[in-house]
Amino acid sequence: MFPIRHEAGRCFPLELSIHPRTSCDKVLVQSIRAVIKGDICMRNMLSLICVLGISFVSVAQTGQSSWTNLSGLKVGQKIQVVESSPKKESGTFLAVSDSAISFKVGAGEKSVQRPDVRSVKLLTQRRLRNTLIGLGVGAGAGAAIGAGATPSGSFFGKGIAAAVIGVFGGVCGTAVGALWPTHNMVYKVSSH
Repeated sequence: MFPIRHEAGRCFPLELSIHPRTSCDKVLVQSIRAVIKGDICMRNMLSLICVLGISFVSVAQTGQSSWTNLSGLKVGQKIQVVESSPKKESGTFLAVSDSAISFKVGAGEKSVQRPDVRSVKLLTQRRLRNTLIGLGVGAGAGAAIGAGATPSGSFFGKGIAAAVIGVFGGVCGTAVGALWPTHNMVYKVSSH
């Protein structure tokens, strides 16, 4: 998706002077300046910002195939074990050995042998926290970019531009924060 200029009720691709070595932040600032001048359709700019924000969510997780990662769990932490059958069980971590993992499910205790374990996730309840952090970071970044990208003496003052772009940044940040994973993969069998 490319920035679009708006002219007489129609949208056209916008020609931005972007050198191949231009950093992403310069491209974003240049695009926002075009928005403030009225050259780009706002909905297309919002889509571009959301796509850029969501791309940061896809962070690669490495080092999950080691069974020794499970030794970092503390007794009492909530976990989810996915077995080979594919059966999911959630419970409270008790112990791990070289051959099995044990956890409490309801009133009973369950032990799953290492060859039968496909993955172990540490469950956390942080969706609200992540959403609020996303809101704050997105709104702050949007306001800073809006104020910084607005030329002096423009039709919109720096304050209005900061508020408008800050609202869009807040919306995008909230979406990214809400979609951020609320669990940590501790162990996962690597697929060959």
